[in-house]
Amino acid sequence: MQTAYAKFPQETHAFLLENELDDFTYNKAIQKMLESYRVSAEDKEMLRGMKRKATNRKNAAKPGR
Repeated sequence: MQTAYAKFPQETHAFLLENELDDFTYNKAIQKMLESYRVSAEDKEMLRGMKRKATNRKNAAKPGR
């Protein structure tokens, strides 16, 4: 997803706003975008605000598994 954001930021942003990804996968995708040198500082700041809090333990990743 990071590559998609680097090449198609508007379309990927729209997908991130309207998706059914579990919290772990969603946050990991954002983390990878934040680590990318291809994403602008302004976009990184916006992405930081989009991270989700784990609301459903069933959907949250369990450490060590």
